[in-house]
Amino acid sequence: MRIVEQARLGFREGTSDKVYEVDIVEVAAEQYVVNFRFGRRGSSLRDGTKTPLPVSLEKARAVYTALVAEKTNAGYKPLSEAVVGSASPSAVDPRARAARRERELISELGRGHRSEQPLHLLVRKAGERGLQEAEPVLLELLSGTQESRVKPEVLRHFIVAALARCGSSRAVPALSAICEDVKQPRHLRDVALLALTSIGGAQARQKIRARVPVALRPEPGGELAAYVRAAEALLEMDPEQARSAIFALYASAPARLEAAETEEDRWARSIVLAVVRIARPLKIEPGLLHSLHFAAIKVVIGLLRSLNWAAEIRRDAELFAALTRRFETERRGTKKTKAYFRRRAARALRRLGSIASPDYVEFATALASSYDDSHAEPVRDGVATWDAFARYHALNFILYGNSPRYERAGHRRATWRCSNGYVPNSLPPAVREESFPQLWDQAPEALWRLGVSAAASPVIHFATRALRDQTEFLSHIEDARLAQALAYAKRPMQLVAFEAVRVRSPNLVLARAALLSELDEADSWVLRWVEASPRILSEQVELLALMITAPSERVREASTRLAGSLSFFGDLARELVSSTIALLISFSNELSANERAEAAAAYLLRHAAEALDALGVEVVKDLLSHSLPGVAALGAEVLLRRSRSGTIADQLLDVLLESPHAYVRAIGARVVADTPPALMKDEPELLLHLALSSNVELRVGTRSLLGEVARLYPEVGARVASDLVDSLLTAQAEGVPAHIVSLLRHELKGCLPKRAAASVLSLVGALSPHAREAGGLLLGVLSPDELELEQIVRLASHEILLVRQGAWALALAARDRFRVAPVALARLCDARWDDSRAFAFEFVRSFAHEDLVPDTLIAICDSIEPHVQRFGQTLLLEYWREQDAPRYLLRLSEHPSENIQLLVSGLLDRYARGNRALLEQLLPCFRAVLSRVNQGAVAKERVLAFLRAEATASADTALLVAPLLERQSLTRAISHKGSLIAAMVAVHERYPEVPLPISLAPVSLHSRSRRGI
Repeated sequence: MRIVEQARLGFREGTSDKVYEVDIVEVAAEQYVVNFRFGRRGSSLRDGTKTPLPVSLEKARAVYTALVAEKTNAGYKPLSEAVVGSASPSAVDPRARAARRERELISELGRGHRSEQPLHLLVRKAGERGLQEAEPVLLELLSGTQESRVKPEVLRHFIVAALARCGSSRAVPALSAICEDVKQPRHLRDVALLALTSIGGAQARQKIRARVPVALRPEPGGELAAYVRAAEALLEMDPEQARSAIFALYASAPARLEAAETEEDRWARSIVLAVVRIARPLKIEPGLLHSLHFAAIKVVIGLLRSLNWAAEIRRDAELFAALTRRFETERRGTKKTKAYFRRRAARALRRLGSIASPDYVEFATALASSYDDSHAEPVRDGVATWDAFARYHALNFILYGNSPRYERAGHRRATWRCSNGYVPNSLPPAVREESFPQLWDQAPEALWRLGVSAAASPVIHFATRALRDQTEFLSHIEDARLAQALAYAKRPMQLVAFEAVRVRSPNLVLARAALLSELDEADSWVLRWVEASPRILSEQVELLALMITAPSERVREASTRLAGSLSFFGDLARELVSSTIALLISFSNELSANERAEAAAAYLLRHAAEALDALGVEVVKDLLSHSLPGVAALGAEVLLRRSRSGTIADQLLDVLLESPHAYVRAIGARVVADTPPALMKDEPELLLHLALSSNVELRVGTRSLLGEVARLYPEVGARVASDLVDSLLTAQAEGVPAHIVSLLRHELKGCLPKRAAASVLSLVGALSPHAREAGGLLLGVLSPDELELEQIVRLASHEILLVRQGAWALALAARDRFRVAPVALARLCDARWDDSRAFAFEFVRSFAHEDLVPDTLIAICDSIEPHVQRFGQTLLLEYWREQDAPRYLLRLSEHPSENIQLLVSGLLDRYARGNRALLEQLLPCFRAVLSRVNQGAVAKERVLAFLRAEATASADTALLVAPLLERQSLTRAISHKGSLIAAMVAVHERYPEVPLPISLAPVSLHSRSRRGI
């Protein structure tokens, strides 16, 4: 950046003596801006620009010429002392000008009420400058009774506040009198108290602290939260006492923490700051009035107001920043009141800057560093545009007091808006925008603190823009501080730090920071250094460790290429491993860091495996315990290599198996799985622990080992299996019960434990489905004689497949018992599940012809399930016995099913004809068949035909059947009424003596009507 052209103009008329400077500045290649400065000659000039964004040189010259012509026409003339190409120095030495101004101020103050200037303003200016020469005049004014342009108590307030900065022991009596006079206004007594503690030092502060209530009085070893709670409770119960106590506590504390002489001083200051930041009156229920609560709110506001001007008087930057942030975030109070406090904060900063006070930088630094990016708000568009930090008035004053991009929204407003058509997030101008840049130039250390802080992005941009001009300061910063900023600060500050680093000779400290900065140019700077001196990697092994763990993939690849010719053996390999591991352990838990760790681990395993094998137990444990999976995986790989050549310590194995990382646990499982079964057979508890582990990788990785131990040593497998079954009755980690059942079904299948029938049935009836499955597996181990057939039948209808399969095995083993239990066999066929019914059907067919007695077939047919009925009918036809036909007919007739009734109706003609006794027993069946509504038409026809034939064949049979025919004929059903009547007519014709509700009437023939012929 350079000044291309500059004009210095002056205007002098009467008491007016003004300066106006205009220059064209080249900010980049072919990009220019037109800046101007104006103000009184000898004072600090205000900056501005006519080009918010860079323009071409032709456009810049046009703007420059127009502005110079405008000022020349207004009466400005060129100054002979203008120096083209450089900034002009002040015409008067600033120190001499300040001294002259102080003398003039004291002289004018000495005139007292005769001064043409407002006396209270003169007093305030003297206090702001801390002019000790003004003390006699101030004491005289304090004791005087002359009238003033303001209220007397206001003037006295300004005088006492000025004495707090200007006074000495001579002012103590007057200040003490004000403090002891209860008739004086509260604010006057408070400021006098503050002045006394400022003048009297530690002794006065201790005296004031003795007035503080015990609950708030700081004691060594106290708890800050307890003091804050006591302050809040006191505010609710006695607001006035709380206000006085907190203010007195602040007055008894030093203005700066570094000035604290005792622990009580530090505690007193911390308590007040905590109360300022978080203390609020207790809330009450909505709709209720509580005078103490509203009084507490009023007192809190009054306390904050008093502490606010106390911070200004004592130049307490930390308290000033805390109060300003409190006023910006406070929800209680009116909008007007909060806007006043926010304007007051900016006004206090402006006053400090206008007198070139070093405290301005301290105040501005404390306030600016209290903002971070989370305090940003959405950009608002409307009549004007408000940027993300627009509502923070004091912050905007600090950052943009001379900015062409932002302006204050209005005199009474405490917000800043975009100006000159600026769009938020656009490129900022190259010129500096902050208020009082000359004060910042005198405090580069404060700029550095802001730059390396976690403050908001606009604050960082301001600090870094100002720091770029501090070349002398940057050139003397230690390498360690530069490295810290380059490695960990925000990107704008990293760029500033790298600009200072790149001109220095490379070293390990700066290279480490450059690699951590993730700046491409910084990576290139390190790579150029290494490529120019390849031997540096063997001499500085830590540099190689930094490169293989660098955030940049380009650097990691280059490290492999540049170190390709090196041989890592002995001390070189051990140093590389120790340096790399030290870096890996320092990694935080981030995705990018994990990628770096994985790459570094692969590099070490490939080039320094022997050195890794020599690592100590504690180092390996630190690797395994790391939160990054890549770092922990390196420790796991080291243990895996050791396990192949020998045993590893139990403590390391425990860390390996209990790792939160899946890959590490999988390696632990591999280590355990490689253990010989002959050793593991003596550790059944460990096998059980592995099988019940909450880590799925560990369970899966060791199940083959468990299976091998169970195969070679069945007694050990049976013990583990028994413990696993018992564990199913207690709560286990997710996935563990299913894993146990899987082990019992496969690896431990040949050594399932022998349990009593009652124990197995309790497992089958457990709430846990996995316990029920285990019970099903154990059913196969039971003897069929240990269970009743009814229990086996019930188990065949269980909802768990393994239980049903166990029941099938028991049924096959209890075949002889089922042969003589037709009911149990039929109930087995009547199971709830299709697979159990299919097994039962095959099971029944496996019996010999003579084993399936009629009771068995009839019991199967008696089922209400259609599938079972059909199976029973099929069996009935296949295994039919003529000698048992009447029994089949009689027993089946009792079944209500339509299908069975149809079967019975088909057997009547063959097996029931002429058998009156059987017919009498079948009457209920006939009644049921004939009473069906719109069902069983074929069965009804068969039954009616059979009844008609039997009734007409015998008078006794007719007497037996007639009531049934009569009953059915009286129903409203008409589908078979004709057949019923025909049957009754046939019976009546054959046996007239059989009582039936029917009579024959002669049919008379009528001639055809002749009508119409």
